[in-house]
Amino acid sequence: MKQLVSIIFIATLLFTISCNKRILKFNPDKEKAIKVMKNKQFTLSFESTPSSGYNWVLDYNSDSTIIEFLQKNIKKQQKDLNLLGGKVNEIWEFKANNSGKVNLIFYYKRNWEDKTPIDSALYKIKVK
Repeated sequence: MKQLVSIIFIATLLFTISCNKRILKFNPDKEKAIKVMKNKQFTLSFESTPSSGYNWVLDYNSDSTIIEFLQKNIKKQQKDLNLLGGKVNEIWEFKANNSGKVNLIFYYKRNWEDKTPIDSALYKIKVK
C-alpha cells in the first residue's frame, strides 16, 4: 500500500511540474531580419515598464567582432511623461564592425528571478 501511495505521489508531482513549466517561444511579431552596412550604427527599441522590475536583457554569445554593443538609453514615452511608473523605451545602440551574421536575442524579465522570461525578441543581423 505504501508503495502504491508513493507511486501516485511521484506521478502527481511529475505531472504538476510538467504542467507548470513554460516553454519560451519567440514572438513572431518580434522576430526580425535587419541588414546593416559595415561601420554604421543602428538602434533597437523596446517598450518596458521598469517600475515593475521588468526590463529587456540581451543574451549575446556571438562573435563580438561583427557587431559591438555601444550603450542602452532609457527614454520616457511622451504620453507617460508625468506618470510615475509609466512605460519607457529602452534604446539599444550597436555598431556594425565587420561583415557577417549575428543573432541578437532579447528577453523581457526580472533579473533576480529564475523564471522563464515573459517575452522575447530575436533579431537576425546581417552586416554587409
